[in-house]
Parts: sequence; structure tokens; C-alpha cells
Amino acid sequence: MKEAISEIEIKRVDDIKPYVKQLSKLYMDAYKGLEKYAYTKPKDVRGYIEWLFKRDKDGFFIAFDPKGKPVGFIGTDTNWVKNGKVIGEIHELVVSPQMKGKGLGRALIEEALNYFRQKGLKKSGLWVGEHNSIAQKLYVDCGYREVGRKGKWIRMEKELQ
Repeated sequence: MKEAISEIEIKRVDDIKPYVKQLSKLYMDAYKGLEKYAYTKPKDVRGYIEWLFKRDKDGFFIAFDPKGKPVGFIGTDTNWVKNGKVIGEIHELVVSPQMKGKGLGRALIEEALNYFRQKGLKKSGLWVGEHNSIAQKLYVDCGYREVGRKGKWIRMEKELQ
């Protein structure tokens, strides 16, 4: 049985260490077929997840299924400076392949945007792979728009109200 989004709990954790192994596997599963945009070595993935958490631990949200298993996460950063201004940066959004298309990605983004607003930020930004059309569509549906490109990456931003 697949979980419904209403059964998912999104929350912050005080310590990432108990979850790093599970989140690393989730990351690697989610990036199957999109490896050119991802870390591919387990050690690198673990280091990246730990870096995300350290950048802004209050902006790292994990989605848990009813059994307490992580099924998605978002790593954000309210310490990111662009053009001399602090913005809310989304560094990573990962959703379990089994949960794709159920609204979990949107729910994680909304959690991040609410966090940015609580911090008084006026803009959010992110980078997405040029061939990651599913993620691009999600970001557009959430109000982001393309503002630039660099290599294989597309820059997207959204004004916050």
C-alpha cells in the first residue's frame, strides 16, 4: 500500500546523524537516471547531506511515513547571499520514487517557503538540471521562473509575499 500525503509528517530534527544513511539511500534512489546532476558515491552523498544540515539546520525538513521512515527531504539555506542580499535558497529537494506525483514535493517546498517568510526573506532561488523536466515543472507550478542558465543548470527564482 502506498502512503497518502495526508499520512506524511514533515518535521525538523535536532540531529541528522541517525538519518544520514536512510537519507543517502533515498537520495541515490531519487536520482536514478539523473546521475549527472547528483553525487553518486555513498560517502559523497553522506557528506553532502551533512553539509546541507550544517548550512541551516532549522531549514532542513524530513518527510516521514506513518512508520517513521523518511520518504523525502528538503535542504534550505537562509544564509545564502545573492547580489548582496540574503535569499532563501533551496539546495536540495528529494522525494522517494514511490511518493512522486502525490504532492510531497510541493508540500516540502511550501514548508521551505513558510520558513523563508518567517525569516523575513523576500526571495527564494534554486538551481535545477536542464533535463530534469519533472522538477522544473514542479518549481514552475510553485511559482518559480527561470532567470538564467549556467552549463547544465537552470537558475529559478520566486518572489515571496
